[in-house]
Amino acid sequence: MSHQPKSKPKAVACAEWVLWTWTAWTCVFGIYHTWLSIPEYEQQLLEQSQGLISIAPDMIMKLAVAVYALVLVLSIWIIIEIGKGKHWARSSLLWGFAFQILFMFFPPYHGFSEYLADIPDVGLQAASLYLLYTKPGRDWFPKK
Repeated sequence: MSHQPKSKPKAVACAEWVLWTWTAWTCVFGIYHTWLSIPEYEQQLLEQSQGLISIAPDMIMKLAVAVYALVLVLSIWIIIEIGKGKHWARSSLLWGFAFQILFMFFPPYHGFSEYLADIPDVGLQAASLYLLYTKPGRDWFPKK
């Protein structure tokens, strides 16, 4: 049976704050980016479905807000569980980050500006993972 120290290391507390910042950035920037991209989405729908499918701009925004609300709820849950020292939550964050990096190298990225927009997202996650997977943060989580 592994022993978890009573007090949370500063590295874990800092990682939590970084994750709260990342969550806010992801949701706010994601909704903003969707709003800016509505004309592009409409054009893609017109070209790909040749007018057979029509989605109103307000429906695109409602869908985006719903998706980001789900992301917000899941992120809050994961961050809270990381703050409790749950190994599975820390691992979930790592796996999500790994998949995000993998998918960054596949379309529909449209050039360098898309990658620039991901710097805060990827950077904040990488910083929090560093804090959670290096000493003293990693020692606070129970061993399997």
